[in-house]
Amino acid sequence: MGENKKIVSYDLLGTKVSEDKLEVTQTVEAEYYFLDRYVVKKIEYEQTWRYESNMESWMLQTGPPHFE
Repeated sequence: MGENKKIVSYDLLGTKVSEDKLEVTQTVEAEYYFLDRYVVKKIEYEQTWRYESNMESWMLQTGPPHFE
């Protein structure tokens, strides 16, 4: 994400769970601003998590959103 951005809110808008319950896709809304601009922007994006049984943990499969 970089040091020049600040997240001011993060809200979960929706969740979809796969039939096998090993993958979850979440719709997320985040408000942020760049430290040198002070203009709050909003972005909505999807992130996918997958359960890795060999590690017994959830791993994020998608990268961070593109902040403009």
